[in-house]
Amino acid sequence: MFRKIHMTFYIVMIHLLSYPTFTAAQSSQMAETFDLQECADLQERTDIQEFANVQKIGRTELQRCGVADLKAYGIFTVGESALYRRNCEQTWSFPPDETLYMEFRYYREIPAKAFRESANRILQRNIDLKASEKALLKEFHKAYRSVNDGDVYVISFNRNTGLKLDLNGQPLATLDDIYLARNYFSIWLGRSPFDENVKRQLLGQK
Repeated sequence: MFRKIHMTFYIVMIHLLSYPTFTAAQSSQMAETFDLQECADLQERTDIQEFANVQKIGRTELQRCGVADLKAYGIFTVGESALYRRNCEQTWSFPPDETLYMEFRYYREIPAKAFRESANRILQRNIDLKASEKALLKEFHKAYRSVNDGDVYVISFNRNTGLKLDLNGQPLATLDDIYLARNYFSIWLGRSPFDENVKRQLLGQK
């Protein structure tokens, strides 16, 4: 078993989702925040399973397009994510009713507040939100829960069911607004995502 990582995850996730590159001062802060040996141990894990090649939403079969490590400060892996689409060759500028599925596996404790605040911040970098839309997102984000090593979030979209948020197979929330639901994926795939490298890897690009 791996020792629990001692860090302030709220700070880590805000940086992870918002700032893919770092100054010397931020790198110094990183060294103070992380137990470097424990982070190095995490890289040697052998109990991590591969993502499935195919996922289904209703009758729609989706192919795995890409897998990306989620890294804190661009160095330490805190989880993995995978993107599934019907056609991985199509660009991200695709019709707004495209069925999508993303899976996130976590290897460390992360507080719910980090998910909520980071999602809000990055969404507003990518789309203009009306007051009514912010209210809908606020309600949706209330469903986020803290995660620990081994937990799995799934975010999926289908035009008939809207956006769904599941944790370890248990449904937490849905978002029926089609515009918001489709654009929710701009957090990872939009014009200003949390990490361009992760975006390219998820889309299966070099």
